[in-house]
Amino acid sequence: MHRLKPIASWITPVPGGVGPMTVAMLMKNTIHAATKVFDKRLLPSWNIRYLPLKLLNPVPSDIEIAKKQKPKDIDVLAEEIGLLPEEVNLYGKKKAKVSLDVLNRLKNVDDS
Repeated sequence: MHRLKPIASWITPVPGGVGPMTVAMLMKNTIHAATKVFDKRLLPSWNIRYLPLKLLNPVPSDIEIAKKQKPKDIDVLAEEIGLLPEEVNLYGKKKAKVSLDVLNRLKNVDDS
């Protein structure tokens, strides 16, 4: 135990060092965070929440539908389809540029 105190105090510089439970919790949180990053970056999946539609009869024209539907904010859509914040340059709430780095990141991911 006394041998670990200098190492633990290097990880978390607290006066008098930290206990083994604190170090264990920090390590657990680090592994949890790394697993989340790994899953998000390498195993992307889409979790899309669709906007509600109000079906009308007779069916309106495309332009009428587009004018009546409030678009989803682009940052929400980007998160839903697995784009990382550094891959999206937002221009307001409804427009964005997507980096071509997305192609490199997803080149080995199966399309199914």
